[in-house]
Amino acid sequence: MTAKEIICEMESLRNEEQRQVLMRFFKTGPGEYGEGDDFLGLKAPQMEICGAFSFKMSVDDVLLFGCDIFYLVNNLLILALCFRVYSESCNGSDDTSATTTP
Repeated sequence: MTAKEIICEMESLRNEEQRQVLMRFFKTGPGEYGEGDDFLGLKAPQMEICGAFSFKMSVDDVLLFGCDIFYLVNNLLILALCFRVYSESCNGSDDTSATTTP
C-alpha cells in the first residue's frame, strides 16, 4: 500500500461524532491552544492497523504522512517510522536502500 492509499483508507473511516468530541477535547476553536488542528475521528486501534501497512514503504512515501492536514495522519508518520526502526532492529537489517537521498 502507498501512503496515498492509506490516507484514503483513513479518510473513509472518518467518524464525525468522534471528530467533534476530539476537536472539543483538544480545544481546536479560535484562540484555543489547539486552534487549527483537525481530526478524522478515528481511534488508536484504527490508526495502528493503518500504520502496520506502512512498514514496507519507502521512507519518501512514509514522509507523505507528515504533509496531511489531519492530526492523526501526521501522527501516523511517527508510528510508521517506529514500525520501520523496530522491524529493522529485530531483523538486524542494515539495508540503506530505503533511506532518502539528500
